[in-house]
Amino acid sequence: MSEYFDYTIQPIPLDKLKEYHQLAGDIAQVYRDHGATDYREFILDDPRTVGLPFPKMLQTREDETVVIAMATFPSREARDAAHKLIEADPRAAEIMDPDHPYLDYPRIAFGGFKELR
Repeated sequence: MSEYFDYTIQPIPLDKLKEYHQLAGDIAQVYRDHGATDYREFILDDPRTVGLPFPKMLQTREDETVVIAMATFPSREARDAAHKLIEADPRAAEIMDPDHPYLDYPRIAFGGFKELR
């Protein structure tokens, strides 16, 4: 079996980066507690690109940036089992509250990926 990866791409208000950093640390712990072997967050550094840039794809405003989260699991099966535990974890429910003041769920993209070989 090969590793499996969850990616989340989302806009975050620039004035909420400090709060988001704390939230990212909290959700990283939840993911690790339920089987993720790695969890990382990346902030957009160079929006210049050929093709469709992330800010345009996510329709970010001037006061927002783009963050990508990556969770690594030993396998797809491990990830699927972890998701059941994460969804039942009250810490995750609090963090992923649909009424969260700066997480704009309609503009958050999520997907599970296997390595291209």
